[in-house]
Amino acid sequence: MSSSGEFKFSKNNSTFENYSTFENYSNEFSKFLTIARLMSSFYIFDDFDAVSGIINESTSIINDLSSVSVTLSAFRNMYPPLIDYLTDHLAEIAEIALDLEPVKPDQYKNENVGKIENSFQENKNSQKIYRPRQLCIQILTQKNMKFVDILCNNRKFLMKLNYFISKAKENSNFSNFCQIMLNMIKMSGGLVLLNFPEKQFLLTKMLKFIKVPAIFYFFCDLALLMSKHQIVNDFLESGNFTKKIMISAFDKSPENSIELLSNVIFDLPKSSILVIELLSEENLTKISNCAFNKPECTMISLELMSKLCNESSSRFFYGIGEKLSEIILKNDHFDLKKKVAADVLINSIPYFHRVPTECYNVLKKLFNMMFENPFFTILHCTCKNMFKAVCRVDKPVFNKINIREKLAHEITKLKNDEKDNTPKICVGYKIHIYKIAKYYLSSRENYFNLFESEDEEDKVIEEYYNNIRKRVKEDYGGYVPIRDAKDLSPIMKLWREHQ
Repeated sequence: MSSSGEFKFSKNNSTFENYSTFENYSNEFSKFLTIARLMSSFYIFDDFDAVSGIINESTSIINDLSSVSVTLSAFRNMYPPLIDYLTDHLAEIAEIALDLEPVKPDQYKNENVGKIENSFQENKNSQKIYRPRQLCIQILTQKNMKFVDILCNNRKFLMKLNYFISKAKENSNFSNFCQIMLNMIKMSGGLVLLNFPEKQFLLTKMLKFIKVPAIFYFFCDLALLMSKHQIVNDFLESGNFTKKIMISAFDKSPENSIELLSNVIFDLPKSSILVIELLSEENLTKISNCAFNKPECTMISLELMSKLCNESSSRFFYGIGEKLSEIILKNDHFDLKKKVAADVLINSIPYFHRVPTECYNVLKKLFNMMFENPFFTILHCTCKNMFKAVCRVDKPVFNKINIREKLAHEITKLKNDEKDNTPKICVGYKIHIYKIAKYYLSSRENYFNLFESEDEEDKVIEEYYNNIRKRVKEDYGGYVPIRDAKDLSPIMKLWREHQ
């Protein structure tokens, strides 16, 4: 900067001089950058002359394009001669990418390659049949919105994809097909599904090959797109996707089918048609048979069943309550399989008119195991949730399950451990005991005549509950503004009433 306050560049490489304000400098520099970009684009397109030469002169265009290092760069920059050629030959490109016709070496032989670009000579000895296929796949799976729009509206190209999946066999190249389809669905927001030929049969055609990993993971990815693209969700609903899985794919691969169903309904409301279609007794029986008879499918089957618990399926789940209880009561250790089986009971019990007898045995076992495993939080949460579910249906449950002595004894142990500044055992079930104590005291208050007269054990439980409740109510994080009741959702109103 000069003494007069003007911006200057050295004369060796200067283009601009004597700018009195930074604003003028900024405007001129922006113009300079614009000119530089335009000039660079000319240089870039100049580098693509080899691509243009191949398109105009070669007798084996795809093979020669696959041997040129700048082909993909030209495609990403939407080089007009290349894009025009690709648009006119999309059907042929699809054939190469999907192996629809055997590739012969003579198809990709070109004696005039050296006249177009010297670099061809370097690759001449390494030319292979898979190169054109690789180039076609890369072009068809590029995240290029403009080109994907061309693909989604090209009837001949879509007909080739439909021909492939219609004539597919177990050894067909599903990986390439799924990559191409998934890329178009993501980039178009699902619009390609609306333009696809014979779209009403697409799901059925693909589900026949549910055992093929590429098809299975394609559907899993499609399930993830349901919440992002409404068109995908509507397409699967109108196509009765879950029903077709049970009909076309379940018998071929129960494990893959159940995992796929779990992914599809994971984030759906229970009123969705995709969920309702699974609630028939026939479909629920198929899923439960996998849970009880196929050890490799037990976990995923139980997880799916826990998502299907509602009023319309309550009769079925009441009927399998004994089998679910057997899984939990089988041995003395608690694992994830038992946790998922308990989740099915927890989610279905609120819809029962009465609690199955086996559930009381499950409650007793879980309650006793909770204190044998003081650090196993999954067990503690399962036990608490089971008590909560049973209490919603059977308020005087503690008249059938006598936990008062055990509960008071464990609370007394906790008090003794807390007398020192450093507790002997940092157990993880304190808040769970607090919740169970809450259910117990609420049940005793409403059904006092069913219980024995209040004694020292009840006082211990009540004192512990009140102390923890006082701590929970304290404003550790500062003042929390109270919202008006009219602003609360029904769930929040119910929650506040029970605090």
